[in-house]
Order: sequence, then C-alpha cells, then structure tokens
Amino acid sequence: MKTAKTILSGVLVAGVITTLSGVSPASAFQSGEIASPIAAKESLVDFTLYDKVPKFKKTVSSDKVIWTGNHIKLVANIVEDEHVPAFESKVIESIVITEGKVKHTIKTDHYTEKLHEVQSVVHSKSGN
Repeated sequence: MKTAKTILSGVLVAGVITTLSGVSPASAFQSGEIASPIAAKESLVDFTLYDKVPKFKKTVSSDKVIWTGNHIKLVANIVEDEHVPAFESKVIESIVITEGKVKHTIKTDHYTEKLHEVQSVVHSKSGN
C-alpha cells in the first residue's frame, strides 16, 4: 500500500508540474523552451473515502438477484431463455428499485442487448 501511495504521489506531482508549467513536454522539445521549475506540494488520495460509501448486500435466488442497503432495495427479476446457450440463458426481465415508498421499474425485456447480471450497486446523491 505504501508503494502504491508513493507511485500515485509521483504521478500526481508530475501531472501538477506539467499542468502548472503551461508548456507541454512535446512543445518544450520542439520549440527549445524549457519549462520553469515550480514547487509542488505532495498530496495523497484519502483511501478512507471509499470506506464511507454505503455497502449493499447481494442475495441470489433462481429467479431474482436482490441488492439491499441504505434503505434501498434493487430486485432484478430473472427469466430462463431456453433458445440460447446455457451461459446466456438467465436474462434480466426487469429491475425494480424501491426507496421508502417510491418504486421505479425498468423493463429490460425489449432491450436489443440482454442483461444477464447486476455486478454492483452504488447509491449516488446525484439527481435528487
């Protein structure tokens, strides 16, 4: 983890230096200009930020995948399609998202590309 932070810090410092200098490395070589040296403060990404993201619990049954967490429930209703290979046979027919008394249903059975699985669920405050 210490190595990853060091590498990330180096990349950030190099990006800040390049951005703040106003001269891209390619143009500096072509025009003979030398970018002026600047001091950059080392900063690290706070990895604990990701610990604050609410976790959702996944429950799988033969005809549903249910994600619950943060007062939200997402249910992916699955049907079996017998006219396709086995690895593509389970298809999500609809997704129902419930938050309190509000319920949204997304019908997916008419999509050109069939949905087979919900990999993860993240609660975002955007759109409120």
